[in-house]
Amino acid sequence: MAYDVANFCEFYSTPLGQAAGHQIQACILDMWPDLSGQHVLGLGYALPYLDFYLTPAEHIVALMPAQRGVVLWPEAGPSRIALIEEGSLPLPDQSIDRILMIHTLEHTGQPRQLLREAWRVLNGQGRLLIIVPNRRSMWAHLDSTPFGHGQPYTMTQLTTLLKSNLFTPVSTKRALYMAPSQSRLMMASAPFLDKIGNQVLQKFSGIVCVEAMKQVYAGTPMRVRKQARSTSLVGV
Repeated sequence: MAYDVANFCEFYSTPLGQAAGHQIQACILDMWPDLSGQHVLGLGYALPYLDFYLTPAEHIVALMPAQRGVVLWPEAGPSRIALIEEGSLPLPDQSIDRILMIHTLEHTGQPRQLLREAWRVLNGQGRLLIIVPNRRSMWAHLDSTPFGHGQPYTMTQLTTLLKSNLFTPVSTKRALYMAPSQSRLMMASAPFLDKIGNQVLQKFSGIVCVEAMKQVYAGTPMRVRKQARSTSLVGV
């Protein structure tokens, strides 16, 4: 059964989901502390992580594959979210400064097309931050959380995939060393476990993160034959 938006919302509303979200948010903020004035795109279920950067003045939008559904976002103000056809982004060439891709690459059946579309919409100085479940982690082997669904990756597999699709990895990070347990002690220890894990247990992190820049000299990516368009808009 496909993991859909209702499943994501349910997970992130639980104490375990909130604890995991805090650790992933800390990882994102360490890599991207300030996105002021940037045109930012969230791909997949990025909503919990985009909220931190969201102000009325910021140029932030979210796109979700139609097969996984959508929710109203943000709760107040004009909608900034749309459903899309998988592998086709309804955005102009070189229109985005930053792309946060989370809960999407591991679920897509078209990873190369998705990355080529990300390459197309990023501007020449744009950056892509991809977060995926780590193949070696406990999280990737339990289907009670979103990290146990889809195709997990090792850090080597993810960087290799990026390099073969016109991206140059520039930094990497790991996070989420706590066990996927409902134990209050485990969740309270999550920040400490991430600090220790990054020193001695790196290969067993729950997620791997890679920041990459587009190779503007590498050639022209594949273009979809028909013009990309969103399939549904919420609250517009």
